[in-house]
Amino acid sequence: MNIILYTKPGCHLCEEAKAILQGLAVDYPHQLEEIDIRETTAVHNRYWDKIPVIQLGDHQIQAPIQHQDVVNLLKANSQ
Repeated sequence: MNIILYTKPGCHLCEEAKAILQGLAVDYPHQLEEIDIRETTAVHNRYWDKIPVIQLGDHQIQAPIQHQDVVNLLKANSQ
């Protein structure tokens, strides 16, 4: 599973989302790609007020990210 985490440095909510994903990696193996929203104007404009955003395929979870929401997303995409 390839997961994208839209983030930026200094975002404590982003660090919490990353920790949730790391904690679930044993049960739901995945590869995490972190994208700093400041890298491109288009990405910044799309996500600046929504980070952290976890994307898996066509599905996204936006802030506030809850542990159970991430579990549900991973379960749905691991079947």
